[in-house]
Amino acid sequence: MKIRYATVTSVSPFKVKFDIDNVESQNTSYKRLNAYTPELNDRVVFIDNLCLGKVV
Repeated sequence: MKIRYATVTSVSPFKVKFDIDNVESQNTSYKRLNAYTPELNDRVVFIDNLCLGKVV
């Protein structure tokens, strides 16, 4: 299980920039929980390739 943090760079399509990467993620197949609605510049947490939601 891999935990990673990222910043939302685009809402539609859903794109993020991971903290450990220097480039925006081009993978738009990330799944997210239905309870989370992304907003631009949200800090989010991922487990493997699943976005759990906003970090508060």
